[in-house]
Amino acid sequence: MKLARRSLLATLPGLLSACASIGPLTIVRDQRDYTEAIADAAKRQVLGAVVRLRYGDHVSFLDIGSVVAGYQFETGIGTGTALTSGLDLGENVRLSVDGRYVDRPTITWQPVAGAALSERLLQPLPPGVIAVLGLTGYPPEMVFGLTVSSMNGLSNGSTRPGESIPAHPRWEIVIDRFRVLRTTGVLGIRTERDGLGRPRFVLVDESRGTDRRVQDIRILLGLDPEENEFPLVYGSGAGDGHEIRMITRPLLEVLLEVAGRIKVPAADVESGRTPATVTDVPSQPVLRIEAAQERPEDPYVEVDYGDGWFWIDDRDYASKRTFTLLMLLVSLAQTDSERQQPLLTIPTG
Repeated sequence: MKLARRSLLATLPGLLSACASIGPLTIVRDQRDYTEAIADAAKRQVLGAVVRLRYGDHVSFLDIGSVVAGYQFETGIGTGTALTSGLDLGENVRLSVDGRYVDRPTITWQPVAGAALSERLLQPLPPGVIAVLGLTGYPPEMVFGLTVSSMNGLSNGSTRPGESIPAHPRWEIVIDRFRVLRTTGVLGIRTERDGLGRPRFVLVDESRGTDRRVQDIRILLGLDPEENEFPLVYGSGAGDGHEIRMITRPLLEVLLEVAGRIKVPAADVESGRTPATVTDVPSQPVLRIEAAQERPEDPYVEVDYGDGWFWIDDRDYASKRTFTLLMLLVSLAQTDSERQQPLLTIPTG
């Protein structure tokens, strides 16, 4: 009995020191868990906005302001004795250990409203950034197909709810040439600063007009054959041959383009809740948003709206890639940089 008691007393300092180090052990776990939770919430919010627009509903955003992961771990040790007639205190020592662990995170939300919401939804996306995405990152048919209304007077099509507008025949040829040249290195993007310190994007013809496919782009966009650098600017019309003019879509229009492709239930169309799905949509970009009354089994992202569920299948890689681009465009549209950015605080003491 005495030996067991002494062994227990000897291990108590180690137990308490292990409890004291609980803070550092949570850093890796909490960083992963909160990152995944915030990303999943953002995906559901964007998909929810698309679905609401499909049904002519209001769109709102709620941003995460800060996340504070608070932990509390309390321990206590108590000893006592019980007197006996023989006053043998050694056999009657009582030892008690108790502890309590509390995980109480604090999350703050920032509603986007008023001028901030209008700016996020209605501000056109920057042409230079869109060109960088389309020529060095994502496929140009995906990027330009969603975000650009016209380029040097060549109009893109539209698939907004209840609307089907075909693209200019030369638009598709230009986008195809961009697609073929995307990985060849004959077209480049240079960034410089204007007089006010703002970024200015310039498309550079590294082939100096010798590549036939680049010559096709020059002819279709009406670019000066003697020049090799063309600033990317926001504007309409064919231009003067010295720049590439783009009418880029605001985020609201991009979300509407995606919303028009949702295959909504026939009952919702018959009841007048939403217009019929446009059938003659371009093959690119691929973005399949499914709808049904039953909750999906293996979704990449899902939301419930009205009487049913809307989701993207986790096995549909092409749609997931397009939706990832959409998430990036939503981030680009968050121009209210003066607002406090999401902050994760993890106490380690």
